[in-house]
Amino acid sequence: MYNIEKKPYHPDDWTDDGLMSQMMSSIPNRTLNPKGYNKVINFWTNAIEDYCVKLGQPFISINDLKRGFKRGSTVPIAIGEVFKVLTGNNVLQDQGELDLPDNYSLTRLANSAKSSLYSWWTQKDPDCTKFAHIPAVKKMGKQLLEKIKERSHDDLLHGPAEVMSKDDLISFGIKSTCFNEEIIEAIIKLWVKERFVVIGENEKKVQIVKFAEDFRNGTTPPTYSQADTATFNLVSVIKLREKQINDISKNNKELRAEAAQCLRNKDKDGALRRLRKYKSTEKVIEKMETVKANLEGFLHQISLSKDNATILEIYKDSNQALKNTNKANGISVDSVDDTMMDVEETLADQNYIETAISKFAPTVDFNDADLEAEFNTMIKDTEGDLESRFLALKTSGKRSHSSTDVEESPPKRRINFPAVPTYALPTRSVINRHHKL
Repeated sequence: MYNIEKKPYHPDDWTDDGLMSQMMSSIPNRTLNPKGYNKVINFWTNAIEDYCVKLGQPFISINDLKRGFKRGSTVPIAIGEVFKVLTGNNVLQDQGELDLPDNYSLTRLANSAKSSLYSWWTQKDPDCTKFAHIPAVKKMGKQLLEKIKERSHDDLLHGPAEVMSKDDLISFGIKSTCFNEEIIEAIIKLWVKERFVVIGENEKKVQIVKFAEDFRNGTTPPTYSQADTATFNLVSVIKLREKQINDISKNNKELRAEAAQCLRNKDKDGALRRLRKYKSTEKVIEKMETVKANLEGFLHQISLSKDNATILEIYKDSNQALKNTNKANGISVDSVDDTMMDVEETLADQNYIETAISKFAPTVDFNDADLEAEFNTMIKDTEGDLESRFLALKTSGKRSHSSTDVEESPPKRRINFPAVPTYALPTRSVINRHHKL
């Protein structure tokens, strides 16, 4: 018998020729051989679930399974019949069914089994039709949920973990797992059907996902309220402000580096202009940090409260505090919602860093003495840097010059001369006598 390749998702008995010959054949008649029928169905039910989970692919077709479970040159004949059974049991569902009410499948089956249960079978190529394997989707959902819980322990910036935008949930899921967007969408739809999450939206039509309290399934189903919108909007403003602060801070570091470069180029006027802008922007960052810290304080209060009325009251206080802060800075934005819109519009601007700074700049003031002191410090640092570089070059030059003076001559090449005879040369008298002869 030829060698059988066993892949990670194959059942343990995959190399058992006796058993597999039964499993690869047609399913026994359920009436005549109920035990044999159940044995084949259970075998393939478990095998298909392992296939989906271990490959991380809950969307399968008959053709996928025929290729995946091809044993040598033998294709499993039972797969088509098993597929029908799993569809009838709602183990496999058309992806569109995930959007339907919980009682839809039962109503459909009761009304018209022959036209509904196997409606997919009448399609042009039913073997290629993809279905969602629900148990596999559930297992993947558990993996995603664990990642969300981990983030909720470490990341206050995202606010109460039970409330987040759908886009944020999808992008986080893609980054933290090996799942693609299609799989995460299926997980969310399944959670909605199971009443583990509910989806609402804010005034800007952003979809917001709210989980059951403390992520406990089977408890009271979550309900979406105005307090959830308020919480989400507050979190959004904090995150947007955080992005502004990070980007402006990065830009400001580059500005100070440019000032130092101007000094190295003997351009003191250019350096002073850049340093003045740097100091002004530094004050803007401080004001933004203050606003963000205040909003984070309100968010922390919300995270400790479970009462919607209290949350709305805290949100109202945050709006008033933000309004007062903005008024002090000369900004005509009265609420968190308006701030979110204002910041988002600023981020959409191509020169949004300059735009964001300009909103706070009119109220920014700093001491000229501080500017002069920092400028003089920068000059000293730059001169010191130039001097150290000069000394390094000078020292390097001396070292290279002295090394030339005392440079060792290259090793002498040894010449091998031909051997010289060691015996004595003949005398002239001997030579003359030899010629006479």
